[in-house]
Amino acid sequence: MTDPRPEVRRFVERRYAGATVERLAGDASYRIFYRLHPVTGPTVVLMDYGLPFSEETDDIRLSRVFRQADLRVAEMLHSAPE
Repeated sequence: MTDPRPEVRRFVERRYAGATVERLAGDASYRIFYRLHPVTGPTVVLMDYGLPFSEETDDIRLSRVFRQADLRVAEMLHSAPE
């Protein structure tokens, strides 16, 4: 498995210093998923779009819509457009 690209590694070090990073099995999209194992606290899933984005993504928008409908959905902890 490949290591995260430099931008992702920098994000992990800023937010989860010392965490180990495990790449998860992919799907049919261009996104890459990683499980972060922080030094303390629960694991976190990181989704890498592969490219910067400037507007709210569909994932963020759908998360908000699902929460408003009282549906269970993973909590978005951070968004890093860069």
